Amino acid sequence: MATIRSLLLLPLFICFSVQLPLSNKPKNLQRRGYDVSQFSASLTRAGNIIDNEKLKYLFPIDIGGSTFNIEVDTGSSDTWIIQTGFECYESYVNAQGFVTSEPASECNFGPTYPPGDEFSPIEGIVQLSCYGESTENTLRCVEGPFGYAAVSVGGLDIPQQVIGAPNLSSFPAQGLAEQSGILGLGFPSLTSAYDTGTGDSVPYSSIVNTMFNVDTFDPPLAKAFSIALSRDASNNGNGGVLTFGGLPDLTDPTINASSTYTTAPWQYVVSQSATDLSFYSIYVDNLVVGDSTVDAGLQIIVDSGANAFEVPDDTADMINSYWSAVNDDGTLDCSATLTVPIGVTIGGTTYYIDPVDLIYEDPETGACYTLVGTTTANYYSISDPLLKNVVAVYDWEDEVLAFYPRPIYES
Repeated sequence: MATIRSLLLLPLFICFSVQLPLSNKPKNLQRRGYDVSQFSASLTRAGNIIDNEKLKYLFPIDIGGSTFNIEVDTGSSDTWIIQTGFECYESYVNAQGFVTSEPASECNFGPTYPPGDEFSPIEGIVQLSCYGESTENTLRCVEGPFGYAAVSVGGLDIPQQVIGAPNLSSFPAQGLAEQSGILGLGFPSLTSAYDTGTGDSVPYSSIVNTMFNVDTFDPPLAKAFSIALSRDASNNGNGGVLTFGGLPDLTDPTINASSTYTTAPWQYVVSQSATDLSFYSIYVDNLVVGDSTVDAGLQIIVDSGANAFEVPDDTADMINSYWSAVNDDGTLDCSATLTVPIGVTIGGTTYYIDPVDLIYEDPETGACYTLVGTTTANYYSISDPLLKNVVAVYDWEDEVLAFYPRPIYES
């Protein structure tokens, strides 16, 4: 059998973590009570996600009278828009900084942001946000000023939010040149502000923390947001829905989710911190591969900024052995499918992954790759493939992830 070649577009995570206690409550591994009716009287704002060649999913942010499409990333916490006139570099190397200048086009960004009077720089503070797993200490990073600005996201006006306007980048935006930055929907503990004098980390309120714990809205905004990704925007006109304050319309044909759900409480990622919440991480009951159940109690993160299905080595090999057509070079036949069902069991319910969500076709070469693989990180990421088969609720009130199945929808 040919060796499967996996195109793992690495999960985004901040390489420099800070410690900001959000909750001292121990994480109970038992299912908590969960009442979706808490959202019924809530202010809810939803917007369509933009599918950027199934690589990244973008969402508009308004600042200074202009709109920019930035990546929806639950695996990081900084919100930033690349600055007009930025410098592009091949890589960022620990202890050296940015190396090998390149044309700006190599960074592949969309429209850039010229900070104006609406942006108030924070003196003595610099942004250094790095993403992905390092290769020989080389990193994908952006660096530049942080400042306060009034922004609007999903119809919610936030009068004073810390955002970055980086002017140095070794971050190659993926897909079409439409992405202008990142919408970091994670916890304050993963923000990446540093004192320029001491180098110490300076935690600040991430944009969702500001929405849920700092600003007030009338009517109130429930402390939750939800994501439903679409597998093919060419069919339904959008790449999914991002909703702040609760749920989208579950009966929308492009979502078509069940009203039943299961939940899993958030867990600490000990490699980041044993006391502070960092990634949106949960324990699954197990994974399902055909008639087998494997990896009981596996800890995963659910990261909208990652399109890979990362599992332990043996499980990845098992799943990849079931592709129906593998080429001699290890790529997949683009019509290949999995000959057994693959699922993730959470809270007693198995959420099955459509095989089309585990294969990626390179738009430039036409080659197809499996998205099933493993990772050198200290956690596993079952991310966009799962988010294309569920509505996922990131509930800050109850500190749980809730999942609504959507096995069949218009896409």
